[in-house]
Amino acid sequence: MPEKILLVDDDPDFRQEIIDFLDGYEVIEASNGKEALNILKRANEICLVILDVMMPGLSGIDVLGEIKKTDPHLNIVILTGHSTKDIAIEALKAHADDFIEKPVKPEKVREIVDKAIQGGRNVKQIEIPGIKGKIEKVKWFIERNCFKKISLKEASCAVFLSSKYLSRVFKQHTGRSFS
Repeated sequence: MPEKILLVDDDPDFRQEIIDFLDGYEVIEASNGKEALNILKRANEICLVILDVMMPGLSGIDVLGEIKKTDPHLNIVILTGHSTKDIAIEALKAHADDFIEKPVKPEKVREIVDKAIQGGRNVKQIEIPGIKGKIEKVKWFIERNCFKKISLKEASCAVFLSSKYLSRVFKQHTGRSFS
C-alpha cells in the first residue's frame, strides 16, 4: 500500500504538477492551511506533509507550528517560491524536515520526498501476511493516531475490513476489545 502524502498549496495547477512527480505515493490535497489542519485532526495514515509557505489565511510556517504541536513526529517539507535564507531558517527552526524551492525540479522533489519518507519515524511496513498483518497494521494505526479519537470504522477502513469483522478478530488476536 502506498505511503500517504498531504500536499498543501493554494495553486491547483502546481499541486497537479507535484502529484505527477510523485507516482507510487497516494497524495491528498489541501488548498490552504485550515483545510490541511482539518485533515490532520482526523485519524489518518499520512506520513509526510509538503507545505507551501505563502498561502491565503494561515502561512505555511503557522501551519507547521500547529502540526508540530499536535503531531511532533510527522515529517514536513516546506515549499516556497521566496528563496530567502530567512524563510529557510524560520522553517528549520520550526522543525521542518527539509526545504524545496520553486520552481521545482522533478528529480529534486522525488529525492527529498523519498528521503523524508524512508528516514521518517512514521512509516511502518507491515510484512506479515493475512489477518495477523492486518491486526499489526491496526495497532500501528492506533499508535500513530494515539492523541486523536479513533473510531472502529476508521481503523477498519485502514485495513479494508468490515467494522464487525475487525472488532471480532482484533479481540481474538490481542485479547482486548478495540475500544
